[in-house]
Amino acid sequence: MPESQPRLSVVLVAYDMPRQAMNTLYSLSTAYQRDVSAGDYEVLVMENHSEHNLDPAAVENLAGNFRYFLREETRPTPIYAVNEGLRAAQGEYVCLMIDGARLLSPGVLSQTLAAIRSNPNALVAVPGYHIGEHNHQHSATVQYDEAVESALLDQINWQEDGYRLFDVSIFSGANPHGYFHPLLESNCMTAARERFLAYGGAHEGFQAPGGGSVNLDLYRGLALQAESQLFITPGEGSFHQFHGGVTTVERADREAVLAQFQAEYLAVRGAPYSAARRQPTLIGPVTQHALKFMQLSVEGAERRYRRFAAQGKSPWSDDKPQS
Repeated sequence: MPESQPRLSVVLVAYDMPRQAMNTLYSLSTAYQRDVSAGDYEVLVMENHSEHNLDPAAVENLAGNFRYFLREETRPTPIYAVNEGLRAAQGEYVCLMIDGARLLSPGVLSQTLAAIRSNPNALVAVPGYHIGEHNHQHSATVQYDEAVESALLDQINWQEDGYRLFDVSIFSGANPHGYFHPLLESNCMTAARERFLAYGGAHEGFQAPGGGSVNLDLYRGLALQAESQLFITPGEGSFHQFHGGVTTVERADREAVLAQFQAEYLAVRGAPYSAARRQPTLIGPVTQHALKFMQLSVEGAERRYRRFAAQGKSPWSDDKPQS
């Protein structure tokens, strides 16, 4: 452990995904993340027990400041692991990653810390991508599996240059229009720990497998806090690896599962989910690998602005009025 408390705590939740989670944890190590040191941040690994757990020694041998928690959990939701991680975090800020199968690009943590320095009330959202040519919800149809993905990752040697992940990925189905739209969610989001706690952390009403809509709920709740300033990292990404996730694998009952999530959200919050319309501040450089997504985002934004102008509505209706 470092002599002083880190500024940032990364809380990562994992279940039954040792290969993917170890990749993710390597992408959080100081051997991979650029322009940060071990004293800047800690990583808390909250693993719910399964038949295929991580090797604690392998986690603790990663370069950086890692703490591993193996949890005996009988419920199929990550909310209790999230809240335990929030309580255990030593940093003033928390980067929450509910899905442990998300590889990061090498500048995520340095740009997150830059946003925090810019505004203590920052909410930093890293856009999401899926590795491969198709969203993982269509994996069976396009014959995409862990073996195909492993070969693809080996081909680009992502450990040496993580920005090459952009070359073999597409926008996540949750945010298909890019980062000039209001993101539906971020699977790598950072805010002050006290802001997570003020919102109540992960609501215990989200009992559906995988937590249902809890990630969307946390992102919306943090974004709508009055003093929050939303930062998005156009040159950095959170890249989903294929695994047996509740909504990220092809399944015949997908629509029924999503309907269950929507009904649960309505029961918890009393209204259907809608994206927070906060105008983002983009932060950080954009490499040549990410340029295609910048172009797609601009094209999507132009369509959105035209639509709102035709309706006479504000595209950022949740922002505070300008004085």
